[in-house]
Amino acid sequence: MLWIKRNLFIVVGLAVSLVLLGGSGYYLYNSFYDNDDQDVVLEQLKAELQSFTVGYHPNEENIAIIRSNTVMAQTFMADASRLLVSDPPRPMNAATFSVELVKSLDRLRRDATNSSVELPARFDFTFGEIKAQPRIYPYAVEPLTSQLNDISTLCGVIFKAKVRALESLQRVPAYVGDPPSQDLIVDLGMRTNELSTNLNLVMTPYRITFKGFVGELTAVLNGLARTKEFVVVRQVDLEAGGAAPALTPAMDPMMMPGGVPMVPGAMAPGGLNPAPGFGLPPGGVGAPGMAPPPGVGVAMQPRPVQPFRPGQPGGVPPPPKSTLVPILDEKPLRVTLVVDFVKATRRPVVAAGAPK
Repeated sequence: MLWIKRNLFIVVGLAVSLVLLGGSGYYLYNSFYDNDDQDVVLEQLKAELQSFTVGYHPNEENIAIIRSNTVMAQTFMADASRLLVSDPPRPMNAATFSVELVKSLDRLRRDATNSSVELPARFDFTFGEIKAQPRIYPYAVEPLTSQLNDISTLCGVIFKAKVRALESLQRVPAYVGDPPSQDLIVDLGMRTNELSTNLNLVMTPYRITFKGFVGELTAVLNGLARTKEFVVVRQVDLEAGGAAPALTPAMDPMMMPGGVPMVPGAMAPGGLNPAPGFGLPPGGVGAPGMAPPPGVGVAMQPRPVQPFRPGQPGGVPPPPKSTLVPILDEKPLRVTLVVDFVKATRRPVVAAGAPK
């Protein structure tokens, strides 16, 4: 005990060393099994990586295929860009655009009249609020001009197809602050996609509703396919417009059944007698020397029509039945189209270090 007291620090150091040595052994024992598990996972990952490289390692054949696909993709992008790229609108100021807007709307109304296309009253082709503005902002001229050109193209196709009536036309807001109206689309929007560093793809939707038959709808779709602009038909809704109301000729109160006029002093056909209560003698209006007073109308009561029986007089034969069989009974349709005008615009490439 005396030695332990004299060498207390040594004894404590030995005890601590033994504890640390035991902890190290326990840690090494656990780590040994953990290393085995990690080795198994590593081998699995190596086998999976090896399976990915089988058949796809860089050789001359694979490099040639990749180069061929790259050339095909570049050719497709070049053709698509030439197809979608459109000329920018003619630059003009706000005053010039206001004058051109009025001229364009008058021209569209005249084209509709020449094509016998019915338009709603005071129809301004979605530009009524713009035309009523006392001042157009300079930054709004270019997008408004672009949409005016699109609507002119779309209406040209509609008028050329000679539809029965153009009911409505809607566009998306051309700029921030476009006056709200019922002619603006609220459930769709303009979309812009960047295809490359200097090529942007802009899709502008329009919704148009018109009345016509199947042949006129076909003419509209074919016309959209033949336009210089790239137009995508996104949605086609068809609604039966219903048959036209039957025209019932209004009966003239001065006409008798059968189309014989009620002339004062004339005897009605078939021995018809005037209704009682007008102070006329029993002889009726046909009695000699008797005429109704001026300005007094005579109500005639027709006799019951006798059924037609062959060999018996007095009967009215039924009208002959038609032998015509309708082959095509087409009804007008109410058509709603949602189309996208797709345009690609190129931006100039700015050299590195040049001021933007």
